Amino acid sequence: MAFKNLYELLKLKPTATPKDIAQAMKNAAQNQMISLDDLKQCKQLLLNEEARKKYNARLYAEYPEILIELTKPKEPEPAELEPAELETPEPVNTAASKKKRYIFISAACAVVIAVIGGVYFKYYKPISDAKEAVKDILKDPDSAKFYNVKRFVNSKSKIVSVCGKVNAKVPAGGYGGKQPFVYLVETKEAVLIPDKRPESIVKDFFYSTIYRINCLNADPDELSQQSAEAIVRLVEYEKLANEREATSIYDVTYNHLGKKMKEMSEKMEKDKQAISIYSHSDDE
Repeated sequence: MAFKNLYELLKLKPTATPKDIAQAMKNAAQNQMISLDDLKQCKQLLLNEEARKKYNARLYAEYPEILIELTKPKEPEPAELEPAELETPEPVNTAASKKKRYIFISAACAVVIAVIGGVYFKYYKPISDAKEAVKDILKDPDSAKFYNVKRFVNSKSKIVSVCGKVNAKVPAGGYGGKQPFVYLVETKEAVLIPDKRPESIVKDFFYSTIYRINCLNADPDELSQQSAEAIVRLVEYEKLANEREATSIYDVTYNHLGKKMKEMSEKMEKDKQAISIYSHSDDE
């Protein structure tokens, strides 16, 4: 015999109470909506507590969708609003709403101004200060024209500087050509970098070190150490040169000093290539 869903015959849910089941059976019998055999089964299986448990277990096995439907979480019913909550909302254009809107707009403007101000002082003011500092050391500041002026931060030392080029009139009247410059933000000092290699190797290393650290992101400690060692070699070379000059060419030490000077000169050339920002064409 096929399994029947007796609850469906009675138009009830499996969660119906015994009282609901008895009433549904009575109504179905009176209206002849159910057979006597089915009515008998309802009485035996649904009105007996133990028999109903077994029947329900089989029902859920035969029709799992019934169990799924019964175990679905109930959606919360919308809460009833208190009379105060049902009041008509305050018109948008009241004085209070205007005041709130004004406060919000003012706060937003303050944030925007703060951001713009931060950007200005961090990026644009150093550039503006750099141009003024460079003009202060020019002979004709009003003629100054600036090119590729940018703010730099050394990744090693975090030194902030401004680098670029400036072209200004010379005493003869014409423009002297674009000349690199470095502006140190912390000390507010501008340095013009010669566009050609200085005659003094010490000045060469001085300007090259400043430019490399502040504009080419060189490691300050490493480059400073390298420059210091190079200058020590330069001093030693000059000392050897003076000593050799005072030595007779017939003295056995004369050639020895010459050999040491040659070795020192080769090292100095390597120093120049490693430190100097000037090309070999500047030496010609």
